[in-house]
Amino acid sequence: MKKIALVLVTITQVFTTFPAENISFRDGTFFKADIYNEKGFEPDKNGVILSFGKKVYVHHYPSTRKSLAPPYFQNLGPNPYGMSTCVPSRISFFHFETFTLAGMKEDIHKMSIPHEKKLGAIKAIEEAMSLASPKLNNKQISEQWQTYAEIWLAYHFEKGNAVWGKKLETLKKYDLVDKSKILTKK
Repeated sequence: MKKIALVLVTITQVFTTFPAENISFRDGTFFKADIYNEKGFEPDKNGVILSFGKKVYVHHYPSTRKSLAPPYFQNLGPNPYGMSTCVPSRISFFHFETFTLAGMKEDIHKMSIPHEKKLGAIKAIEEAMSLASPKLNNKQISEQWQTYAEIWLAYHFEKGNAVWGKKLETLKKYDLVDKSKILTKK
């Protein structure tokens, strides 16, 4: 009986730990991150929360030719660490490139998360891979989102619970980020 329990614990640990994944957004943002899957914050039909260096990643939704509008005034569920839900950290699958979605789909399929959330996430990934993208972003919407996020989440950025995507872009620009965590496009 003890051997069976030990095997189950070992298997659970193996299948709930996933290596960092190359994440590529349609807006050109590209880095290495983990899928945040703490209880209550697992991937679901609304998208995924990413973590970077054990901090929740908050995307900055820059305005580029292919970028999609941020989830402005959408409630996509709670944020980790008691962060304000006014600025969701959950990112819709529509914001990711197809090759990133394929990797996420495989990882989520292997995750030990509630069945309903897993099915919802996989279905949402398939939709994001096959359907036309929702509303495109523009400079005004992007700037509003960034200002709003910086105000509502300033405490969490300072405390170190969250990392701001805009800061990662600045660090990449000046090549100041650990290359094992950030990959720059050339």
